[in-house]
Formats: sequence, C-alpha cells, structure tokens
Amino acid sequence: MRVLAYSGESRFHPVHVDNVAELVRLAGRRPGSRVLNAADPQAPTVARIAQVHDQVLGWECESVLLDGAPPADAPSVGLTPWSLPHPLALDMTAAERKLGYL
Repeated sequence: MRVLAYSGESRFHPVHVDNVAELVRLAGRRPGSRVLNAADPQAPTVARIAQVHDQVLGWECESVLLDGAPPADAPSVGLTPWSLPHPLALDMTAAERKLGYL
C-alpha cells in the first residue's frame, strides 16, 4: 500500500537524460543566446508516476489517496519526492519553436 497526499494529483515535470541530450544536440545545431526549459514532453501526476514505477518493477500496489496535505500529526505521510501542493510544469514552447524540440 502507498499513501499519496493531494489525492495523488500533484504534477511534477521530470526530465530524462535522453531529452536533455536531444535539447543540447538541437541547440548545438542552432547556436544563439537564449534560455530554454528542459523537461520531458509531459508533466505526469504523482499517481501516474507511481503507476509507471509499478509497471516497470512488476509490482501491484494499492494507492490510498489523502485529500490535501499530510496530516499535521504525521507531516511526511503521503509525501513523495514529487509531491507538491501546486503543479511544477515547465513551458516547452520556446524549445519547440526555436529548436524544433517535440
């Protein structure tokens, strides 16, 4: 059993090394002075991240969803490295427009 705060709906935008490498490759072909975000194409929910981990590891695990933040008497219950009260999602529009990143 896993406990997830914020109903497992926290959004966290990860980045895989392959995607960073692709952005670097594309930027190398189009030198310029700019700042671009580097992130995966999607910002999954914590519940989705948990499902993917289960699939990769071949596990079956029930998720118990807490409404809102962890309880005051157990402040770490339901938290993961990706649990946030507000979404963390990066805008990849500039990388798409300037470099052709998809």
